[in-house]
Amino acid sequence: MVGHHARTGDALDLPGLSAAYLPFRIRSAKFDLVFSFTEHTPADGGPGSLGCRLEFATELFDRETAERIGERLRTLVAALAAAPDRPVSRAELLDDAERHLVLEEFNATAREVDEETFPALFARRRAERPDAVAVVERSRSVTYAELDARADRVAASWRPGASGPRASSAWPCPARPTRSPRSSPP
Repeated sequence: MVGHHARTGDALDLPGLSAAYLPFRIRSAKFDLVFSFTEHTPADGGPGSLGCRLEFATELFDRETAERIGERLRTLVAALAAAPDRPVSRAELLDDAERHLVLEEFNATAREVDEETFPALFARRRAERPDAVAVVERSRSVTYAELDARADRVAASWRPGASGPRASSAWPCPARPTRSPRSSPP
């Protein structure tokens, strides 16, 4: 949550009484995270100030995390004050080490990938672990061996010469892995 409060230099004027603003410490957060901005404008028109109080739920944030969030806000405000014509999206919030961490280390996902076709990868997996689950649909699953057998039955059912460069072929496929009429129950 974000709150904004405007305070002027004018004191509360109550005839016959004196009143003063007494700050108090809040010991519990009403929301998960609150940025409470207070703008101080002196009555004489002099330079004012803007303060921010950060409240956080200790069940969700530890002090160090809340302080890092506050530091991010400080960095953002400093960047915007230094270049008021620059769009907020162009403000630099990360230092060089953080930028390297986010852009290089978090994205360091390179890994060796076998340069094989899907049929070759499937055949290898079927040979290695024929009883491993290949397809899951809700509460049903099909192993690599079962899926391979189904694919062989479909391929065998196509008539030779029925497909080619100018021929069109279609095969009705159910939306979920059902038993083929030719398959026997397990």
